[in-house]
Amino acid sequence: MSLAGWPLAQIAAFFAVGTAAVTALYLLKMRRRRVVVPFAALWEQALRTSEARRLARRFRRLVSWLVQVTVLALLALALGDPRPAAWLRPPRTAILVVDTGASMAAPTHDGVPRNDAARTFVQATLRALGPADRAAVLAAGPAVRVAAALAPAGQVRARRLDLAPGPGPARLDDALGMARALARGAKNPSIVVVTDGALRPADRDVLAACVAGPIPCRIHRVPGPAGNVGIAAFAARRRPFDPARVEVVARIENHDAVPHDVQLDLFAGDVPAGSVRARVPAGSEHRHVFDDLDAPGAVLRARVRGVGGDVLPGTALDDEAYATVTPVRPTRVALVTDGTDLFLEAALLSLGETVEVELVPWHSKTGQAPDVGDADVVVVDVGAQKLPPLPRDVHAVVFDPWRHDDADFPIRKGRNVRRPFLTEQDRSHPILEDIDFVDANVARGTTFRVEPGDEVLVRTVGDPIVVLRRDGRRKILAVGFDPRQSDVPLRVAFPLFVSNTLAYLSKDTPGFVATVPAAEPAVVRLSDVGLDAKGTTTATVRTAAGTTMPALPVRDGRLRLVVFEPGVFTVTLDDGAAAGASAEMAAVVPPLGSLGDALGDDPRFAGAWADPAPEPFPVVDDPLWLLLLLVVAAVAAVEWWTYHRRVTV
Repeated sequence: MSLAGWPLAQIAAFFAVGTAAVTALYLLKMRRRRVVVPFAALWEQALRTSEARRLARRFRRLVSWLVQVTVLALLALALGDPRPAAWLRPPRTAILVVDTGASMAAPTHDGVPRNDAARTFVQATLRALGPADRAAVLAAGPAVRVAAALAPAGQVRARRLDLAPGPGPARLDDALGMARALARGAKNPSIVVVTDGALRPADRDVLAACVAGPIPCRIHRVPGPAGNVGIAAFAARRRPFDPARVEVVARIENHDAVPHDVQLDLFAGDVPAGSVRARVPAGSEHRHVFDDLDAPGAVLRARVRGVGGDVLPGTALDDEAYATVTPVRPTRVALVTDGTDLFLEAALLSLGETVEVELVPWHSKTGQAPDVGDADVVVVDVGAQKLPPLPRDVHAVVFDPWRHDDADFPIRKGRNVRRPFLTEQDRSHPILEDIDFVDANVARGTTFRVEPGDEVLVRTVGDPIVVLRRDGRRKILAVGFDPRQSDVPLRVAFPLFVSNTLAYLSKDTPGFVATVPAAEPAVVRLSDVGLDAKGTTTATVRTAAGTTMPALPVRDGRLRLVVFEPGVFTVTLDDGAAAGASAEMAAVVPPLGSLGDALGDDPRFAGAWADPAPEPFPVVDDPLWLLLLLVVAAVAAVEWWTYHRRVTV
């Protein structure tokens, strides 16, 4: 105990002078009160009684004197401002960065949830800070949250800290950057990172840089078993050639040292839709595909559990996953034509409700790309007219692109061929499934000069005449002859060729975006979830927890978003042609991998471990002199009560 106010000599002098003054006041002879009485003998008897009680009266005045001296001593001690020695050290600033990634939901080696163990250490650290110290608590989850802003330690200690684990990995890079910013200009700053060590390599590098930095940076570990069994991937889609049926794929990973027998249950809404049991070897994975599922609802849920009531190791956050299936809609086809190929139009119309065909008349005098709107596939057959520019980011089927030598076409021309014979074809390709073009009669055509990555579907004496090219996100199918100058439209193979082509080109566009990783940025093409984004500038997202996010911008039909709650969320268009339309999507916990401590064997962290949780600070925030004044007030109250009860008088 030390004195922060008056020194001991001054306190002693003040107490001595005060005690002498109080004693002198008590030694003063009290003047007796004169009272006129009618009968002196009666009062002589009363005075003899009071003389017998004089000793008791003196004792009463002695107690009163002791009370006054005690009050004086407490006041003198308050002037000295006594404090524990720890209070007189320079003030410190403690910045606590707590890992709230998904792995912190797993148990420690003692079976306690890791986030509870981290909370216990944080609270003990805060209790060990003095009234002049300052502190801040940052929650480093998938997004960095300020659990407690930089403030006096007492205020931080009184706050209810939200340290619940999130659905993704911890972002220590952002959290430590914020911690360093808070430490600038602070008095005696230090950073303490509370983590289980199940960090990404990038975060381990950032943590190593913090340990080696100018600001003292220490690590408190709350590790646990590395084992974890959960759903690492889950997605659903409609079958490309049978949209009424659904395909579902799930991947279960086992990051434990022993194999586990698991059961994967699949639900469509709340209705059981499938189940499978499997043994997942240690350190391995198991994939299962439900390839022909009749899902009555658009929302699918997968759940993995141990067989026979066994509890799976690790966190339960990745034991459940969601996926959505977009409604069945036809393939939108824009037919750019001069209106003379009735065979092609008939082949498209024969596909019925599986396609929506929009005729786009083409006049070569415009020289501009035709407006195909939000078509999935554009089919170009303009006969003798000049080839129009191809729209960007739309799959294209082009017939006879090199009728004119000045055509603007990405696949270069080979040579002109009079009466080409179709001699070879790739029968293994889905476009040519059950099709035979070998004996077709063609009046004229052109071949192509292919590049690496191009797929040659049909050849004429070795030269490519039907070529498929991937150009960024789109595919281009080039047919080097005009159907009207052949007998191909008269064959059964022609409508089948058109059907296979549209099915192949559209199979990876609408209806195949089922999930986005929770807590990670994702870009969603709204047409993939069945929304017409034409003219849309903003969209609203309602999360699985029921919260509504601020309006998010939509650019070129794409929405960039980050969803932190796993489950099914809803996207609603705010404006545009389909304002008010909505679609459901699913956010899933990204693969967590092993949950073991990756810091213990890293030499960069040798000597960086924090001390055990310190002992609580001896006294709470209020200074001792204030407590002494409270005692003085209490003693004065007792003195007042005893005086009026004539105990000390």
